[in-house]
Amino acid sequence: MKTKHKYVLHLVGGDTIEAVEETDQPVIFYLLRLLQAYKPNELYNVVTPDNSQALIPVRNILYITTDEPYESEKRK
Repeated sequence: MKTKHKYVLHLVGGDTIEAVEETDQPVIFYLLRLLQAYKPNELYNVVTPDNSQALIPVRNILYITTDEPYESEKRK
């Protein structure tokens, strides 16, 4: 079942872009696999929460934060 996940792209220069992605897996793993396939000079199409779009050069993405909680392994 696909669910919408929010994440924030933090760009070189200090700008941030809030985005949403619909996926059936944890969004951080989805984004890592997706962005690893891009070359630095390619554009990443971002969908924002209000359904507008932005094209961001992959080389300008510094890091990504998500709204997903970290699930640690249970201690034995």
